Amino acid sequence: MHVTGRRWFDRRHGNTYHSVTIMGPENSIVASADFAYGYGDQWMQTAHELLVEKGLVPGVERTKAIWQIFKEMEITYDVTDVGRKRDL
Repeated sequence: MHVTGRRWFDRRHGNTYHSVTIMGPENSIVASADFAYGYGDQWMQTAHELLVEKGLVPGVERTKAIWQIFKEMEITYDVTDVGRKRDL
């Protein structure tokens, strides 16, 4: 699986938003979140929540960082900062 995150900073209001797309085998979309509030690595938290909801990863105690969970489960990921809201 591969997780793609996109972040957008709303300069007018000073908030950051993100979207997440999770691709499975054969480039099929497994889950996505189109517009969510959160800065920094919050997009990874959103992706993890989607994967848990779908039953694709076990719900785990928050003793591990999400990047560690992704690494152990061989889930690749990347994030891009975009300049426009419509690019989320």
